[in-house]
Amino acid sequence: MSATETFGQRLKKLREEKELTQEALAERIRAGGHYLSRVQIARLETDMHQPSWETVQNIATALGVDCTAFQGAKVSETEKPSGKGGATGRKTKKKGNA
Repeated sequence: MSATETFGQRLKKLREEKELTQEALAERIRAGGHYLSRVQIARLETDMHQPSWETVQNIATALGVDCTAFQGAKVSETEKPSGKGGATGRKTKKKGNA
């Protein structure tokens, strides 16, 4: 995997390698006792949101890969992981120079 891949690009690539739809991946995650919707997966794949560490672990388990499969993925400049609970990180607003 390329070192310049974003988390979303890497997620989509791994999901497609497993021949899973976004909905099928969401169902696997729910079967593991966690919640992540197809829409949330789509937002992660397009780097609209960045995942919490817990979400990365849940996705990796559902895909049958180790969390290190996502290691080195570039985090979008407009999105940073929140490290807080919930399925995905929250958007951060850029502050202008004042």
